[in-house]
Amino acid sequence: AVLQAGLLKEGMCAVQDESAGFVVSVVDPQPGETIMDCCAAPGGKTLFMASRLAGQGKVSALDINKGRLRILMEAAKCHNLDDIITDIHGDLRLYAKESTVKYDKVLLDAPCSGLGVLSKRADLRWNRQFEDLEELVCLQDELLDSASLCW
Repeated sequence: AVLQAGLLKEGMCAVQDESAGFVVSVVDPQPGETIMDCCAAPGGKTLFMASRLAGQGKVSALDINKGRLRILMEAAKCHNLDDIITDIHGDLRLYAKESTVKYDKVLLDAPCSGLGVLSKRADLRWNRQFEDLEELVCLQDELLDSASLCW
């Protein structure tokens, strides 16, 4: 019914994984707050947080992938949230060192191994090396340290 009515295309609603929505409820965005979404793309959590601000406040969506940020901002426009969301193309590790901006709340959904979804993506079993996981843990640690500098 949602697809047939064109509600997704018109930006009247969006589909999101339940766990992503739960994270936003933990952040608990309140009108007037400034929030940083550190690894924002593709933007589901960003859009949900912005919608919870009721037109008062700002969400900065930072991501290293410019193309995915562009898609996020297209979705923001579709949902009439482009005045609430500001996109920042960059690496969080550099941004946190260079920026003096402080946020009320910071969300970091760090890149993960994907091993939690092996039942859905069996190919991951054969495409992961131990060295990849070590590198990922190091990246996650650096991102957490960087995110902590933003508030």
